[in-house]
Amino acid sequence: MAQLAVYDRYPWEYTTFPVGGAVILIEDDGLAEALLGLSQEDLEIFMMHWFLRMTDAQIARYINMPRRTVNTRRHKAYRLLTELMGGEADD
Repeated sequence: MAQLAVYDRYPWEYTTFPVGGAVILIEDDGLAEALLGLSQEDLEIFMMHWFLRMTDAQIARYINMPRRTVNTRRHKAYRLLTELMGGEADD
């Protein structure tokens, strides 16, 4: 039955993040709040990698930044996001 169920979704149930020409919808308030704790550039890099499934090389080309810098900033954003959500950065 759960597979056949249809649920109404409303715009106010999500926090929207425009990233890389797409709009990413986050339903979890805790995650959305933690994402808002990242700098805009780190947020975009993290979202492009995690939600848009872009590689570091693709992100680097898109935002005109060295691939190594994208990789470093993505890892930094992940560590900060983990801490903001109450986890340990070394997990």
